[in-house]
Amino acid sequence: MCRLFIGDGAGVGKGRTLAGIIYDNFRQGREKSLWISCSRLLSADAERDLKDLTESLKGSKIPQIHLLPSTFEELNFQSGILFTTYATIGRQTSSARGLNASGKSIFRTRVEQIAAWLGGDSFDGVVREPCLVLALNKIKTCL
Repeated sequence: MCRLFIGDGAGVGKGRTLAGIIYDNFRQGREKSLWISCSRLLSADAERDLKDLTESLKGSKIPQIHLLPSTFEELNFQSGILFTTYATIGRQTSSARGLNASGKSIFRTRVEQIAAWLGGDSFDGVVREPCLVLALNKIKTCL
C-alpha cells in the first residue's frame, strides 16, 4: 500500500495530480478507483482534470467517472472511478442486509455498497480522499 498526502491550498493542482495517479493505476490494470469529495459539484472538476490529462491519448482506454446514486441502486459498471461525497456515504437504508425479490444485494450502509463494488479485501487501487479536515472532524465526533 502506498499513501500520498498533498497539503497545498486551493488551485495548486491537487485534483489534476491525483487524476494522473488514478489514470496511471488504470493503465496498470487497477481499473477501479474511489474519489471522495466534499461536494457533488466537484465531479465536473474531476472530469475536467481527467479529460485534460488524457485528451492527447486518442484510442487509449480512459476511465469513466460514475456518480454514486443517491439511492441504493445496483452499481452496474465494472470499472472506472466511483465519485461520491461524505454526505452520500453517510446515508443508510432501513432494509436489512440480504437479497431483494430480484436476487440483488441490499446493503445497510454505503460503505458496504462501495466496498463490495471495489472488491472488498482484494481491492488494489486508488482511494482519493481530499478533505482530510472533514474526515478528522467526523472521526472526532465518533469518539
